Amino acid sequence: MKPYQPNKKNSELFEMVDRINECNEELNYFATRDKSKRLDHIESNAKQIEKIAIEIQKQVKSMRRK
Repeated sequence: MKPYQPNKKNSELFEMVDRINECNEELNYFATRDKSKRLDHIESNAKQIEKIAIEIQKQVKSMRRK
């Protein structure tokens, strides 16, 4: 069995999922541990997560069969 080789669109989707996961981890860190400018960090990460989620939706829509 040969290893899975993702195509370009799948690779881009995986990268976006990695980015959203990193933003989510940062958001959780600032929400629970760091007290300095906590709300500013939470808000900026939430905005980034929202932008990446929209990109993921567009990518998935472009990958669907018509």
